[in-house]
Amino acid sequence: MAYLRNFKNLQSLEICGGGLTDAGVKHIKDLRSLNLLNLSQNCNLTDKTLELLSGLIGLVSLNVSNSRVTAAGLRHLKMLKNLRSLTLESCRVMGSDIKKLLSSDLPDLARILFS
Repeated sequence: MAYLRNFKNLQSLEICGGGLTDAGVKHIKDLRSLNLLNLSQNCNLTDKTLELLSGLIGLVSLNVSNSRVTAAGLRHLKMLKNLRSLTLESCRVMGSDIKKLLSSDLPDLARILFS
């Protein structure tokens, strides 16, 4: 994962269905040009992942489906004002958590998928 640091202008990244962990996400957090990030199907990701990604203010789309992300981790997303699409399917998040995120932190979020 450390080699990703060399791609400073990378705009889209998909690392799906692997063994990515929060430790691996540390190598993604400095890719400030990212606008699309898909980390779905990485079941070892936690709320720490959202904390690490909170500095990627250019993100427009984020997918962390099938991870261990919880409602508590959503607070880290409030800095992502450009975020328009968020996918949280099979995460530990409820509708009321999403409603709170929309009303208080990310009112411009246009597309949310969760179950």
